[in-house]
Amino acid sequence: MQIHLEFYGEIAELLNKNTETISIEADNCSLDELKNKLFSGSQKLQDIQVKIAINNSLATPLSKLKNNDKVSFLPPFAGG
Repeated sequence: MQIHLEFYGEIAELLNKNTETISIEADNCSLDELKNKLFSGSQKLQDIQVKIAINNSLATPLSKLKNNDKVSFLPPFAGG
């Protein structure tokens, strides 16, 4: 299945990209599994308290992905 990824803020900087489309062979991939796969090469990425959205709605780590989902990785927000 195809998954469209969007990266924002510090996550985009660390990965050196804003978007990517990947193919996943597993039919039952969760957000947590995807995040672990993408962030496994960087301890700094693993330490970020990231929020993840599927198709513009915040999702839980156990949410399952479907073909052509858009997954957005959002860093912590600050401001006032």
